[in-house]
Amino acid sequence: MIEVPFGIGDGLSIGIGAQNRRILYYATIHGHPLVGGFIGRMPPGVAQAYETMPIVGNLLRLSSGQPAVDDEVAPAVPFRYLVLDTKAASPELIAYVHNALDLDLIDTDGDRELYGVQGE
Repeated sequence: MIEVPFGIGDGLSIGIGAQNRRILYYATIHGHPLVGGFIGRMPPGVAQAYETMPIVGNLLRLSSGQPAVDDEVAPAVPFRYLVLDTKAASPELIAYVHNALDLDLIDTDGDRELYGVQGE
């Protein structure tokens, strides 16, 4: 599961990308593992690992207000579900989500849209 805009961070840094920590609470309800998130202390190199992942790196860049870069074709997408916060996401992030991923709309609730992500 990934909620976009998304981010990563720890207790010692300002983090990268969106810093909405409510997604941790939501994970206790839906029970799916999260892409991104927050931990007490982030090991060195984790941010760079996220940034170099196809699809995920661009989602993180766009969640940080940076432009996307050309992606290599991802052999697999590391999430089965995507929640798009249309109120918090930039138009560029929304466009990237719809253009880069094969999505099936499952449900909407206010400003949030839940998609199933095809292609593993």
